[in-house]
Amino acid sequence: MKHARGETKQLLLDTAKRLFTEGGYVSTTVRQIASEANLSTGTFYHFFESKEDLVIALCDTDADVYDLLDNLDEKVKEPMFHLTKLLHSYADFWTHLGWGLGSQFILNVVPDLDAVTTVRSVQSFIEAAQNAGTMNCKLTPKEATEYIFTNATGLLYKWIMLKGNYNLKRLSERFAPILLQGLM
Repeated sequence: MKHARGETKQLLLDTAKRLFTEGGYVSTTVRQIASEANLSTGTFYHFFESKEDLVIALCDTDADVYDLLDNLDEKVKEPMFHLTKLLHSYADFWTHLGWGLGSQFILNVVPDLDAVTTVRSVQSFIEAAQNAGTMNCKLTPKEATEYIFTNATGLLYKWIMLKGNYNLKRLSERFAPILLQGLM
């Protein structure tokens, strides 16, 4: 069956997410993903360089994470508010993904955070806020972004270790303002 390019990519993403949920990220192979989607392995590699690249794309497309760069000139006027909002939506994303699948991604793929679009957008946002004079952080935008996501990932690791048995959003609401205050 022929699919449009966007449909084929989405089919691979949906199939992989289902297989990762059913059989685990580590156990699922590229060949299985392509086969279950009734596509060739070559088609998979036309869209993704690797299984890890697919997961990054899945996190980017599946995430309804707050967009810091939309209406940037207005948002940089209140960086604390908008970065907090982003971190809360980030917690919502992982909660929505679920502990089982989320923990597999965090433990096996996502430590390469620089590949995730959200991380790059935070770095761009911080740079814009520093240039606007609304964020007087002594760290470079890259360092500040690393600081934010190292701490956010720490909350995710706690969530993983407790098998998702606590409210990640509530923890984000509690600690995000404290974390970000140090950057303002």
